[in-house]
Amino acid sequence: MYDTLMQMGRWFGYRPGYVDLCRLFTSSELNEWFRHITMASEDLREEFDAMWNAKATPEKYALKVRTHPGQLQITAITKMRNVDRIQVSWSGRLVETYQLPTDKGIIRKNLIATQNFLSKFGNLVVKDSKDYLWSNVLPADILKFFSEFTVAPQLAKVDLTLISNFIRKLNQAGELGSWRVALMNKANATKKFTLSRQIVSGCFTRNTAGDTNTYIIKKNHIVGNPTDEFIDLDNADFNEALQISRQDKDWKKTYPKPKLVRESYRNVNNPLLIIYPLDPLGANPKDKNGNPIQEKVIFQAEDDVIIGFAIVFPKSDTELTVEFAINTALANEFYQSEIDFDNNDDNLEDDE
Repeated sequence: MYDTLMQMGRWFGYRPGYVDLCRLFTSSELNEWFRHITMASEDLREEFDAMWNAKATPEKYALKVRTHPGQLQITAITKMRNVDRIQVSWSGRLVETYQLPTDKGIIRKNLIATQNFLSKFGNLVVKDSKDYLWSNVLPADILKFFSEFTVAPQLAKVDLTLISNFIRKLNQAGELGSWRVALMNKANATKKFTLSRQIVSGCFTRNTAGDTNTYIIKKNHIVGNPTDEFIDLDNADFNEALQISRQDKDWKKTYPKPKLVRESYRNVNNPLLIIYPLDPLGANPKDKNGNPIQEKVIFQAEDDVIIGFAIVFPKSDTELTVEFAINTALANEFYQSEIDFDNNDDNLEDDE
């Protein structure tokens, strides 16, 4: 249970000056559990901040707690009396496949699905002399690709069946009808993803965060640069969004706020799918110095490229959602009607 693990977290040392004396030898499973409850705790702290900014109280603001897709429980069963059906929307969200399978058969299957998916498109534009962009992609092609692609089963927030159902609902409402698809290209990369003689993409390195049977990308982001999701944005919209972003005195970056662009500058008809070819060597477990742990090496340089992607959804003009059943664990009898699928945009950083 979360609360039990948080008590066990005291093992790591909590008195100034003593942390260097603490050494904990544990399993990869426990390591994943501690990672998860850390993220859940940070989510909850952000919820408290949002409640404070809204000048609300717990009676009026539904605090939510991130659940675990495996066997972890938030608290004791006696405190988890309800299973609610909640409504989920990806409107205005960035969705990333930051956990991928390490099974080489699944990797090959995903690679073939991606090659078949991209090879049927025309209207290719090369952006900034390196990245590739297609426009006017049909939702049916997107849905077929999602039906053939496998993400890690632990990545509950990227349920491609639920996402596909959401896309179908919004298609019926006249939204998400004309997709853009980007294939990102890492300049001067050794490992290549070859689609055709004209389209060759250098692979990115996204180092793994652990040594489990799942490729968990560090920082929970496959997107290496926040500007990737602006690849299809015209210059006028980019500059206007940047000026509005800079009205926030704390915004010091040279690009606009991604959430602002999704909500105000991305047309409801034009979501973006960003495909990242990944060097398989990045999925090998590393030691603290970044060197491969030889006895745990899974992939060689000649192995298949690993494919991951991100989806950029515009803010919908509708309030359409898909229903999702989830266990609740709250002191009160409510659960927020929307799961926050956003990662922290400020935490994006290329491994390389």
